[in-house]
Amino acid sequence: MECFSDLKQTLSTPSKKRTHIFLGIAIVLLLLIIIIICVAASSSKEEDKESNPSGPEEGDIEGKTPFESYLNAKKYLYVWSYPNSENLIKFLVDHKYSKIYLYVGCIEWNLDQLIKGEFYNSGDIEAKELIKKLISLNIEVEPCIYINDNPNDFTNIDKAPEIAKALAEVQKTLKFTALHFDVEP
Repeated sequence: MECFSDLKQTLSTPSKKRTHIFLGIAIVLLLLIIIIICVAASSSKEEDKESNPSGPEEGDIEGKTPFESYLNAKKYLYVWSYPNSENLIKFLVDHKYSKIYLYVGCIEWNLDQLIKGEFYNSGDIEAKELIKKLISLNIEVEPCIYINDNPNDFTNIDKAPEIAKALAEVQKTLKFTALHFDVEP
């Protein structure tokens, strides 16, 4: 029992030695808490790696540079004109675009062409040839037909079903995935 009375005496009397002991105990406890937190965090990361051994899922950016994340993301592009198709194709391939919406005419300006199933050519190669090239490169193409410049003018909108029917024949050979009619708000 003498040892307990000595401990009681030491704890109740102020001393620098006791302060240093308590400070040492507090530092050791703080270090233990930090070590426990680090071990828990590291084992959590190990479990994540084990649950997904194939690596990050599509769309995950963990471990990738911003450019790699950009390249691996699904990207779509609206193409109004293509004066140089080689540059357009190179850009689409280099940046891994998966789909483009390609302008192929306007009801206001190209109505007769569209009703015949013809696309307007705004580039250095015919639109149908460009679509074939893009599809061969696994880039989906959805032709887009502009209605007209005035958003309140629906003069030729009644021609849309006739145009769609004519382009349905074109779709059989080009295999594009959809046809869009575009009007500005």
